[in-house]
Amino acid sequence: MSRTGWVRWFTPWRVVAVAAASAIVAVVIVLVLQPGRPSVAAPSTSPSSSGAPTSTAASPTRSGTPSAPVSVSGKPSPSASPSSPEPSPSGSDGSLDGLFGDQPVTTAPATETAAPAKGVQVAIASATSITTSGEGIGQINGPGIVVAITITNGTAAAVSLEAVTVTAYEQGTPVPVSPVDGDPHAAPFSGSLQAGAIAQGSYVFVDPGTPISVAVQIDPASTVSVFDGVAPANG
Repeated sequence: MSRTGWVRWFTPWRVVAVAAASAIVAVVIVLVLQPGRPSVAAPSTSPSSSGAPTSTAASPTRSGTPSAPVSVSGKPSPSASPSSPEPSPSGSDGSLDGLFGDQPVTTAPATETAAPAKGVQVAIASATSITTSGEGIGQINGPGIVVAITITNGTAAAVSLEAVTVTAYEQGTPVPVSPVDGDPHAAPFSGSLQAGAIAQGSYVFVDPGTPISVAVQIDPASTVSVFDGVAPANG
């Protein structure tokens, strides 16, 4: 081919075609020369070659029922139970139950005898209607009742009467009946009661117009003796 013919054959489109063919040949050669090259794979979740473990965050469950709390021992902790209602104030249920705290209490009709301690007996000797004439602050003058109480010491030793307490309540209720300590008829227990002896004390209260309950306690540690139905014989 003459130089003029070669120039006519080497037109621009033939140049582009030759360049494209050359590029394809080069890519084929590269692929042939590198047959073992690994393809791109998805990331692996297995531990890395360095030995450091990979952690996977646990997705929170959406169960509608929470699991039971677990104690350090591994056992489920007991679920909280509803709190028990607090006990009502002493005697608020309309009786004398619980009015004296943890002290033991015995209840008997006014005509019977109580034994608050071994060898010791307490009884209501009488109940008399009077008109009180108390003197001093808080003393009430008006209808009243004098309650005479006897204590019998059947033990072999003297019994102290210095801590004897006598209180009165409206029949079978925690409502107290006011004492009238300043009335001349009042003669509370005092001193000590010798073995085999009997002592009598008198206590004055406002007369509520109905029978009362009288509680007698020889000392703070003894049983409380409650006598129901105390009413003046002359009322």
